[in-house]
Amino acid sequence: MLCLPKVRLCSPVLLGRCLLSCLAVLWGVVPTASLGEDSLSSADQLLTVSLVPDGTRVINTESCLVSAIAHSVGGEDVLRREVAAACQQWAAPTNLNFAWAPDAGLPLGARGLLRQDPRFGDVRIAAIPLPGDVRGVAFSRDSVVAGTWAGDLILNADYPFTLRSLQEVLIHELGHVLGFEHVQGEESVLNPANGLVALTPSDVSRLQQRWGTRDLDRNDRERLNNSAKHATGLDLDNTRKGALPALAFGDIGDLDDVDWYEFRVDANWAGHVEIQVRTQGNSMGQLFVEVLDDRQRVVAAGQVGATNDGVLRKRFATRDFRGGSYLRVRSTGEELSVGSYAVVAFYVEALETDLEFMERAATWQYSHLSQSDTRYLFRRGEAAFFFADDLHTNDTLATAQPLVRSDVPVTANLHRIDASISDALDLDFYLVDVPNEFAGQAMTIRVHSRDDGRLVPAVTVLSSQGDALAHRTVANGNGFLVVQLDAVEAGSYAVLVAGNSQAVTPFDTGNYSLEVRCDLPGVHLATLGQGEVASGETQFHTLRVARSQMFHFGLLADTAGEGNDAVIFATLFDETGKAVYFVATRPGEFRSAQSIMLSPGSYVLRVTVAVGASSVPSPGIAYRFEGLPDSENEGPTLLDPTLSPFPQCDPTRDAFCYPEGSYESPYIWVDGISPDLLPPEEPLNTWDNVDQFYWPQLVIV
Repeated sequence: MLCLPKVRLCSPVLLGRCLLSCLAVLWGVVPTASLGEDSLSSADQLLTVSLVPDGTRVINTESCLVSAIAHSVGGEDVLRREVAAACQQWAAPTNLNFAWAPDAGLPLGARGLLRQDPRFGDVRIAAIPLPGDVRGVAFSRDSVVAGTWAGDLILNADYPFTLRSLQEVLIHELGHVLGFEHVQGEESVLNPANGLVALTPSDVSRLQQRWGTRDLDRNDRERLNNSAKHATGLDLDNTRKGALPALAFGDIGDLDDVDWYEFRVDANWAGHVEIQVRTQGNSMGQLFVEVLDDRQRVVAAGQVGATNDGVLRKRFATRDFRGGSYLRVRSTGEELSVGSYAVVAFYVEALETDLEFMERAATWQYSHLSQSDTRYLFRRGEAAFFFADDLHTNDTLATAQPLVRSDVPVTANLHRIDASISDALDLDFYLVDVPNEFAGQAMTIRVHSRDDGRLVPAVTVLSSQGDALAHRTVANGNGFLVVQLDAVEAGSYAVLVAGNSQAVTPFDTGNYSLEVRCDLPGVHLATLGQGEVASGETQFHTLRVARSQMFHFGLLADTAGEGNDAVIFATLFDETGKAVYFVATRPGEFRSAQSIMLSPGSYVLRVTVAVGASSVPSPGIAYRFEGLPDSENEGPTLLDPTLSPFPQCDPTRDAFCYPEGSYESPYIWVDGISPDLLPPEEPLNTWDNVDQFYWPQLVIV
């Protein structure tokens, strides 16, 4: 909230994997992504950003970002420029990229993927009226339970922004988005009293402690490609006679960085070749691109960035190229003009790859792939692709893959990897070490399913000897599984990732990102409503909310009788009978859905159970509806508390008047349905939507 002033040796395990990979190639089984450094997760290194359209719902009001904020600073193009400038301030010194994304206008906090949802950005920028001393509110991406609210930024629609004040609030709130809190007594954009528009040395130091300095890209790590002599080969000769595109990724890390690529055109091809440089879906970098002939004469040039939606296309007749030709990519020379990009080259008339698929492949989520990996992707198609098919080499505890600790942030004991469950029998075991300095802290394990509607992951935590360790599930839905262990001891732990054997439908293969860290606070869900429900019965609970609150809910059901195939549904309705939250689970499993911001009023929770056609009707299944408010991310009260139907009983005492009595809590739960509320109708729930973590326009569980 911003207020106004008042070289490494291979281990035997890795060597064995290399031999297996070579044998796999000989046998015709092609592993997709290389293991090792390039399989480290990049899931948090790209944040997509979208400007929400006017009329987008923000709790119980509508955003007016364009009509209010953009209008006051000179139009939407100016607003986009200022947002990009603020994002680049945070991205340039470290391993971060921001990239523009479209926004379909779904309400803020809508159910969806927590990262790279195709319908809106990870960071959604909106504007609504806020208290007079507040210019902006941001929700941290570090929140474990905030759902798609995490990363969103809300500007005060009533504040008379200038370009200067807009840049102040954007750069400040983006710091909160990245998980940084206010600082006092130093020159910093995170000090709300400073009003700065540029990161200070302390800000850069704080940023690099978490994400490190900007790394060399894959090409530069192999050999600096800053000259024609050392140009990276853009492999057009190995693309099935032009049926597949060549795809490579790069990064301009500073204003002096230059990337060279060499390509050769088939002399027997009489058609055209097209070369694209794409920052779209990769960064907000403003880059200068040149195409050079075999004598290094510039034959075409242009800029790629916001001015052309992040895509520069150059098409040539192949007869214009003889011998080796070049592509040169560098900064435009403008301040903060750095960022990641993709290079695509293909024979126009021979291309068989779907253009839409090719454009998706040329984005950050595939940036860890080598050119040979991308050819496999284009040959087999998106559905058959896996990040790092381990060929079942880590299916047991004895062959568990050790995870290398990330250098940054040093305060997290952070381990990350991108990997996959390639078939129903695949198991992935990983070893994680907890040093002495992290003893006593909570361990948080997060698995992010990277494919829409595919893998439903399951996690088991073991000691290094293979003993199962007690842990609690904090979130399990929307493609995101989070489990925590309290007060871990120093030593080695094993983490097992697998497909969920309890899935109703076989969402048991797909790509995922695993993150293990020891710096997040422990999350403990409280029991809000509990009971027992049998087939044909309905249980109700009442929720009263006196002050706008963000809630994270989940449903846990006890294990049912052997062979009893059942699903428990919980739906939360507002006073008009509209369903605002839905979650379903199988007996013995905890499931959660999207965190939700609830405005003041009364709500009814309805709990039912359904059994399969071949199952015995359930005599009764015990359940617990759990949750907690996630209010620390809200900033100021986003709604006028005077609008609450439950006002404060006494101005001198922070207590609210509910029909059930006076309570200091801004929300209360009551078993049963209150006499002043009508039982809501149950929307149609089917077995098909139980395990869909995310498919567009379908229920998310």
